[in-house]
Amino acid sequence: MNAQVELQSIRIPPATVHVASVRAFVGAVARQVGYSEEVIEDLRLVASEAAAQALEEGVADDGIELRAWLAGPRLTVEIEPSGAFASATGGGHPAHTTERRALIEALFPDAEFETRDDRSLLRLSVPDGR
Repeated sequence: MNAQVELQSIRIPPATVHVASVRAFVGAVARQVGYSEEVIEDLRLVASEAAAQALEEGVADDGIELRAWLAGPRLTVEIEPSGAFASATGGGHPAHTTERRALIEALFPDAEFETRDDRSLLRLSVPDGR
């Protein structure tokens, strides 16, 4: 049985100026455990898109929390809140929301979008590609 080990977590204030902190956090965590620069850039892009979506929708009133941990050979990153992403096949949300979700799903096909207590959560699980 693989133990889940939390690597780090951070909460940023709800302001667009702090989206850069989201990118820096995700990049630092992935780099710390030895992921390639390509994977790091993909994680940074997706994390900043999720944070931007949350800020645009106003769901991040108390900030955005990011958590990252290793479970076996996989790095998992959670972004809460993330935006309320429409499915890539539609769903009535604005086009840019659907485009963002399509981008996330293209880079991380196993991405999970869920809602907990009226808060959106995006979970990315990255296989050991080091």
